[in-house]
Amino acid sequence: MLNNKADFIVEYYEKTKTFLKKDEVSRPESRVLFVASSFTVHQRNAINFKDLPIELREAKKYQGELYNIQQIKASDKTESVKTISKDDTVSKVAKEIKQYSVDDHIKKHWTDTHALYQDLQEKIFNIDDRFDESPQKYYI
Repeated sequence: MLNNKADFIVEYYEKTKTFLKKDEVSRPESRVLFVASSFTVHQRNAINFKDLPIELREAKKYQGELYNIQQIKASDKTESVKTISKDDTVSKVAKEIKQYSVDDHIKKHWTDTHALYQDLQEKIFNIDDRFDESPQKYYI
């Protein structure tokens, strides 16, 4: 998608019959989503890099057309993929893709806002441990 935005837009139109403008495609927030019945250990470890935009979903089919699709959560997104790979393609992807954080939305000097956010965050996570925080470009 980094090098073939036009091809992506044509493919999108062919699949959905909906027009998409070039400026509506946001490469910094693009993700690769893999759906399978199971994943190897290496595939599961690939989602642990903070600057590699990969998500995994495990899909199970049950009797009666019932499905369960479960997101595989990263254990700890702290290491950069750049530390283990010197590949030019990996470097290009890492430059294009932006992983957003809470700090991108709540500035350091907003002490009252940060305190309110932490209070709200704690209350939400206490409701159910399945909640997840996922900062995006315009929202969390």
